[in-house]
Amino acid sequence: MRELTIQKNDADQRLDRFLGKAVPLLPASLAQKYIRLKRIKVNGARAERDYRLCEGDRLQLYLNDEFFEAPSEENVYLTIVNPRLHIIYEDENIMLLDKPAGMVVHADEGEKVNTLVNHLLAYLYQKREWKPREENAYLKVGKPRINIVYEDENIILADKKPGVLCHSAGAWDYNTLIANIQAYLAQKGEWDPKGENSFAPALCNRIDRNTGGIVIAAKNAEALRILNDKIRDREIEKYYLCAVQGKPKQPRGRLENYLFKDAAKNQVYVKNRPEPGAKTAVTEYRLIKTSGALSLMECRLLTGRTHQIRAQMAHAGMPLLGDGKYGSERFNKNFDEKGQALYSYKLEFAFPTDAGILEYLRGKCFTVESVEFAEKYFGIASLDGI
Repeated sequence: MRELTIQKNDADQRLDRFLGKAVPLLPASLAQKYIRLKRIKVNGARAERDYRLCEGDRLQLYLNDEFFEAPSEENVYLTIVNPRLHIIYEDENIMLLDKPAGMVVHADEGEKVNTLVNHLLAYLYQKREWKPREENAYLKVGKPRINIVYEDENIILADKKPGVLCHSAGAWDYNTLIANIQAYLAQKGEWDPKGENSFAPALCNRIDRNTGGIVIAAKNAEALRILNDKIRDREIEKYYLCAVQGKPKQPRGRLENYLFKDAAKNQVYVKNRPEPGAKTAVTEYRLIKTSGALSLMECRLLTGRTHQIRAQMAHAGMPLLGDGKYGSERFNKNFDEKGQALYSYKLEFAFPTDAGILEYLRGKCFTVESVEFAEKYFGIASLDGI
């Protein structure tokens, strides 16, 4: 968030016109949208675009840092609100584009903005598949903070703590797991970001901000390719610990439902029968220990759906402790937990098929040292052999 104080020379201007001068890379249509969504406020409150600014007014701008840079050929893509691309094919690695006649690929003397490259950059930026500021976020990390479970020449297994983001969620948040990993490798001399054709270490999986657990980072392109394939084909087993309200009827069981995702609300709904748009969700669970009104459970995902464990456990009458979305507010008030008690504590490289340069990991299993809620509520300080 940036805050600007209106000086005497800027007083009596309309808010939208002042923004056009103060933040020239922010398109007018986007500025209007952000005013409406209260990402641009005046004195901490929503204002209309035609509000007349007064000397001493304070503007709060919840904008990505890119918009505050000096305009240049490198960031002119930010001024493109509606990218015009004719996409023939797209996946996570490549795009095939049909360039219309008359459109230049790169900027030249006659055209600086409406180039194919700029429209491509704007498209990926708006989809959040490309975060230009995040590429150099590691430079802001002084002493990297990483809890390393395992490391070799190809991968790092990091124990991400609850509250830590895997990737940046906004312009003001750069202390992410990937930034710390990249800083760690750069400072060790294992990664030269300025080297020609240098591969930037990347995360292979992600975990929600308020959930902790093991995240895999690839140090080279071949490891990333293999791990992405193995995760897609479910050849890497992930085990979760969760503290839930109540106790299961059986010490072991299997939850099979259908999950419908409401993307607008970032919430899923559990259905007992197939419905259009609902996807199969299967979770195996095992009771580890009970303590008062709580049970410590181990869950193994056989499918990978958004909020799968949280939604299915709640549907089964065992909501997660601290879960503000699917849990019991009345029950959670007794424990003062600020996030769901869920942790991806164990990872197994099953690898039933060839794993190339990572073949040496076949059959290996890795576990975090401890999980705070397991020790706090169940007295389990070490997870070995649970």
